[in-house]
Amino acid sequence: MLKITNHRRSVASWILIICLLVSLAHTDVRAETVLPLDAAVTKSNVMSLARTYDTDGAYLLHPDKKASDYMTWLYGSRRITDNLNTAVHEMTHDYTFSHAGSYKSEAIYLGNKKKIIVPYTKIYYTKKMAKSIPKRCRTMRYNTYVANPTPYLSSNTKGVYGLLNEFSAYSWGMNNTICLFDYYKNFPLEMNTWQNFINAGANDRLAYAEFKYYILHYIYYAKKHYPKIYKKIMNNKKFRKAYRKTEKRFAGLIKKYKKDLDQIKKMAAAKKINAGLQGGYFFINGSGTGVFADEYDVLIKEISKKKYQKIHKKLLK
Repeated sequence: MLKITNHRRSVASWILIICLLVSLAHTDVRAETVLPLDAAVTKSNVMSLARTYDTDGAYLLHPDKKASDYMTWLYGSRRITDNLNTAVHEMTHDYTFSHAGSYKSEAIYLGNKKKIIVPYTKIYYTKKMAKSIPKRCRTMRYNTYVANPTPYLSSNTKGVYGLLNEFSAYSWGMNNTICLFDYYKNFPLEMNTWQNFINAGANDRLAYAEFKYYILHYIYYAKKHYPKIYKKIMNNKKFRKAYRKTEKRFAGLIKKYKKDLDQIKKMAAAKKINAGLQGGYFFINGSGTGVFADEYDVLIKEISKKKYQKIHKKLLK
């Protein structure tokens, strides 16, 4: 009886050792097979990358059968990450309308497969407020989304709700970029590798300031010229909640982006490579790329004015 027990223990021990070895071998293979930047831009590779690093982005790319083909936004990409931020952004728009359940509302994605249905109230076309925006605040997206939008662009035709739609889309695009930071760390610390991360993050950081400003200015303009519209917007609890959730997440991404740039600088210093911000550009070993620092600062300063902060605080309630 004793011999049989010892034999069984011996077999069990060997089985355990083999399982551990297999597990370690599997881990090593995964570590050695990180999807390269120049991997073929196929659905399989795109979803593999998204599911590994950005679960919300992966969901937005293909939430269900109602979704459009996200590959439309990736055709012509040279690297697997080149337009992934854009694809997530555009598919957020797709989600906003296809999951609303009615043309009288929009679905704002909150993360973790959750959403909030925001009912529309009466609006004025965003274009009407264009001239009231000071020239110093007419940054990169002013013409496209406010002053000279295409005929059916929702940022104009759906007023503040269209602006919220864009605010949400840019936030999830930036979330995708920030989520991929650990992926980029697998590759050489040079501008050729990191430029897409730095540019995409800076682009969406500016979008945060722009659309937060547009939303607050839209409501401020409504208060002065369309008091009934203003009242309906401010009484829309679902709108306030969607704004609150989106703004908080987006602001957190801005902070994370700053920390990531600081980490790039530290990683570079450890390798005796010069890197960091200088004069509105981020440099790595002599090569620089713009981060829209001046435009961002102008809008953040504008938003800090009492008239906008008063509206912002009311939206947070």
